[in-house]
Amino acid sequence: MGLKFIGRIQDISYNGFLVARGEFAPRIGSEVYAGNKPLGKIVNIYGPVSKPYLAIKPNSKGQALLEMVGKEIYLMGVS
Repeated sequence: MGLKFIGRIQDISYNGFLVARGEFAPRIGSEVYAGNKPLGKIVNIYGPVSKPYLAIKPNSKGQALLEMVGKEIYLMGVS
């Protein structure tokens, strides 16, 4: 199983979720990866169907989240 590009982190919400712009709408609850490392789970999808926004609940909190803005994110094992 490989990684499939899903989008790019754009911002951090007031409640600590990462906000990404997606290329498609995956399932809520899908595990998101930054490179080979698990980043968190998708908790909400909103906006236009063609390029939805994804709210991701990160596995960790703190300063490391700021470094994620602009990074590419992936789903594992999607064909």
